[in-house]
Amino acid sequence: MDAIRRVMTTPWAEAAERTKRFHVCKIKQVVQLTLEEIAPQSPEMLLNELQKVNRESDGMNATLLEVS
Repeated sequence: MDAIRRVMTTPWAEAAERTKRFHVCKIKQVVQLTLEEIAPQSPEMLLNELQKVNRESDGMNATLLEVS
């Protein structure tokens, strides 16, 4: 994955749809690579557990967990 070379300078609510799609794509890549780094043999299982914990509590933003 390329390094993150572009950061948002506009608030999300004001960003163009193309900009939002770009950043959503990047965060999906970051999350996937992070899961693979933490649990190289079972990144999907780790994500499933994280989603399960989120469903059981209100502590984490559900949007983040919908990246798979």
